[in-house]
Amino acid sequence: MEKWNDVPADLKILDQWIRWTYIDRGGKKNKLPIQLDGRTAKSNDPSTWSTFEKVRHYDMIAFVFSDTDNLVGIDLDDCLTVDKDGNVELDERAELILEVFAGIAYAEISPSQKGLKMIARGKKPTGSRCSDGTGIEMYDSKRFWTITGQAFSQSHCKLSSECAQSQIDWFVGTFLKKELQPSKTVKPTIDLSQAIPADHFESRILAYASQMEPAGDGDRNNSAFRNAGHLFAFRDESGNAPDDETVIGIMQQWNQNLSNPLPDSELAAVVKSSKINGTAPEQKLHVAKEPEVLLRLGEIDKPIKGNNKKENPTLQMFPVDAFPNSVSDFIQGLAEQLQVPVDMVAITVMSAIAGSNMGNVKVQVHENWREQVNLFCVTAMDSSNRKSGVYDACFKPIRDFEREKRESEKIEIGQQQLSRRILEKKLAAAEKRALKDGFEAVKEAQDLQKELDETPPPVPTRLTCDDVTPEALERILVNQGSINVCGVEGGIFDVIAGQYSGGKSKIDIFLKGCFSRLKLFLIILKLMYL
Repeated sequence: MEKWNDVPADLKILDQWIRWTYIDRGGKKNKLPIQLDGRTAKSNDPSTWSTFEKVRHYDMIAFVFSDTDNLVGIDLDDCLTVDKDGNVELDERAELILEVFAGIAYAEISPSQKGLKMIARGKKPTGSRCSDGTGIEMYDSKRFWTITGQAFSQSHCKLSSECAQSQIDWFVGTFLKKELQPSKTVKPTIDLSQAIPADHFESRILAYASQMEPAGDGDRNNSAFRNAGHLFAFRDESGNAPDDETVIGIMQQWNQNLSNPLPDSELAAVVKSSKINGTAPEQKLHVAKEPEVLLRLGEIDKPIKGNNKKENPTLQMFPVDAFPNSVSDFIQGLAEQLQVPVDMVAITVMSAIAGSNMGNVKVQVHENWREQVNLFCVTAMDSSNRKSGVYDACFKPIRDFEREKRESEKIEIGQQQLSRRILEKKLAAAEKRALKDGFEAVKEAQDLQKELDETPPPVPTRLTCDDVTPEALERILVNQGSINVCGVEGGIFDVIAGQYSGGKSKIDIFLKGCFSRLKLFLIILKLMYL
C-alpha cells in the first residue's frame, strides 16, 4: 500500500506540490520548503511548485495553498497524545473541532505525531487571525502544508466536495476572532502590489519584500526587526525612505503568513525600533552606525553577592528571563537540545552578543569621567560536556557574517591594495628625482607621501580571534580598534602566561581593555576546561 493512498485525489490533481526538509535555526528545527532539485521553494511563486506525480516518490512532501483553490488548512498543534498502551487521546478542543468537521474535511496526523492537520473547502474570513497563539491556526493562501498521508480516522479520510464555509465561520468565530482594528498609522494587511506608491524604486522594494522568509516562533521578533530595517533603508533618487505606513503594511502581510503571527501592537513596536536600528543590506544606501549607548553609573544594578562560604556556596539561578524573548528561547532551547546547563549557554550567548556590539557602550562615572566596557566570560567544565557544540551554535552567526563580509570585500580590498602599490611606486620614483631635480621634485614626493599616509592599508573584516600573540593583537587593535578574543579551549591563557614570549607574562594589553586612543577593546575569554 502506497504511503500517499489516503491523500485526497482532489489535491493530487493540482500542480501545487513541493518537497520540504528540516533546518536548524538557533537550536530549533524549522521546516523549509524546497523544490525537486533541492533549491528553496516559495509559497507565493507557482514556478517553484510541481505535480503530485513528481513528488510522490519523496518521503517529505507538502501541498501549497493558493488564492484560487478555495481550500483552507487547519493546524492543531500538540493536541494528540499516545498512552503506554498505544491508545490515542485528543484534547477537548481537538475533539470538538473534529466533530464539527466530520465527513467534510480531510484530517491527518502531523509530522511531529503530536498534532493534527486538516484541509476543507472554503475561505478564511477576511480580517480574521491566522493563529490564536496557543497552537490553533488556519490559512488559505501562500502557505505550504506538510502532508504525511496518515489519515486520522475513517470519518476524516476524505475531502468532501461540499463547501465547509459554515464550519469554517464557526471555527474562526470560536478560536480566531477578528483582530482589533489597527491605529491610524498602521494599515491593515494589504497586497504588496499596493503597498507603496508607484514610482521608480517600487520594484526594488517589492522585490525585497517578496524574498522575505517566514520565521519560526523563536525568531519572529528578530526577523521582523531585520526585514523592517531593510525596508526603511531603501532610498529613492531624492534620498526619501518609505514611510511608516508603507513598511508596517508590508510587514503585516509578512506577519500574517507566519505560523504564529506576532500581535499587532508588538509588530508595530518592532517596526518602530527597526527604523532607527535596522541595518541596510549591501544594495541599499549606507546607514549610519548605531549611536553610542551611554550608561550612567547610578543606572547599573549592583552585583548580587554570594554567601562567601568556601565550601558548597549557594549559587543564584541564572536570570535567563532578563534576556529578550528570542534570546531566552534560544538559550533554553539549546540547553535542552544538548542537555547542558542553561548557565553555560547563557554565558556563551552573552559573549557572542557582546562581540557584535563592540564599541557601542560606555559607562559615565560622573560628568567628566567615562570608561569603556569590557566583558570577561569564562566557562569552566570537565571534558566531554558538549562545550564545543554550545560554542559553535552561539558563534555560528558571527562566523557566517564574518565569512560573507570577507567574501564581499575581496574586490574592493584588491582595488585598494593596487592603489597603494601604485602610490608606493610613484613615491619611490619621485624620491629618486628629488635627489637631483630640486624643489619641484621634492614637493611632488611630499604630496605623494601625504596621499599615501591618507590611504591606509585595507583591512579585511575581522570580528574574532583565538590563538593570537600579544604583538599580533596590538596590530589588530591598531588596524580596527576592537576585537573579540574567544576560543573553545582557553589557549589564550597560555598566551597571557608567556607562551610566545619565553615564559614572560604579557597580560598588560588584556588588562587595559583599550590601547592608546582606540575605541572599545572587548575581550571575551572562554576557558572550556581546567
